[in-house]
Amino acid sequence: MSDGSEKFRVPTSHRIRWQDIVLGGVLLLAFFLRLFKYSSRPVFADEEATINLAGLNAIELWVNVPSMDPHPPIYYLFSRYWGEITNLTITNLRLTSVFFGTVAVYGMYRIGRLLYSEFVGLSSSLLLAVSPHHIASSQYARSYALFSLLIIFSFYYFWKLQKPSSASDLIGYILFTTLMASVHVYGSFLVFGQWIYFATAHFKLESKIPVRRFVKSQLGTGLLFIPSFLVIIQAARFRIGGSVGDITHANFPTPRVVVRTIGTFTGGRYSLHFGAVLLGLLMICILLFIYHLITDVRNGTESESATKTEQRVFILCWGVSVLFVPILISYGLVNIWDGRSTSGA
Repeated sequence: MSDGSEKFRVPTSHRIRWQDIVLGGVLLLAFFLRLFKYSSRPVFADEEATINLAGLNAIELWVNVPSMDPHPPIYYLFSRYWGEITNLTITNLRLTSVFFGTVAVYGMYRIGRLLYSEFVGLSSSLLLAVSPHHIASSQYARSYALFSLLIIFSFYYFWKLQKPSSASDLIGYILFTTLMASVHVYGSFLVFGQWIYFATAHFKLESKIPVRRFVKSQLGTGLLFIPSFLVIIQAARFRIGGSVGDITHANFPTPRVVVRTIGTFTGGRYSLHFGAVLLGLLMICILLFIYHLITDVRNGTESESATKTEQRVFILCWGVSVLFVPILISYGLVNIWDGRSTSGA
């Protein structure tokens, strides 16, 4: 006989898992760290430039931005309309970066879980949540926090394209990738990295994106990207022709500058205790490596599988494209090195 307790039993799909509680804690921590003193940071010249450009109307932005800024005007359009809803101030724009940065932490969890496991998703989102570099980017009235969010979700949906996927996955990829390439000029380099992965997977790896699905995704993205592409070409013509200066927030990308840029990802530029931050993150990575090594041995998966190869090639194409393509262009044509933008790697 039933004692009537079954009707009060919570369905398994509705139960709160401990992983959900941990993820919620990570997101709260990420939001707090990005919100903490976000309005009291010194104002940078780039942030003042954002306010000035956001004061232009839509037509003026599309016409004048190529001679004033190397990036398509999508972020400035967003800033303009956000300013009409609230008030066009640096503090209000920084608040949107706080939000974008927190959502990027959630995106890191999603892609870590998709590529590897629940544990990797949670641990990688925690690392991003406490990253001094990403915290600083998320307190900045520029497009960097939004750019990182779009990168993560573009690659998330790109990976899903090689599995049996729905129309929503294709639409998600086209939307996030178009915005990624339209918010920052480095977004185009990341699309190039996705092309490299597609070609490598098609000829060398077992898992691959169906050609028809890949063509659909690139055609959809390409059509939506045309207005931004024209702006990028015009901006490049101005800079290669010498009409305006180089695109640079750092010195020319010499090996020393590149190494120093990578060092900022561990908090070097944004922390008074660079050594402590670096050592802390290094210890976390070592512990995670040991944990996975033990887990692999226990599960008998110490031999490399095709899936692991695909994951590594995928991440390599992601990181290399946004690091080395700007270096090649800087040495061959015009300096477009922007150390903060390489955080996408």
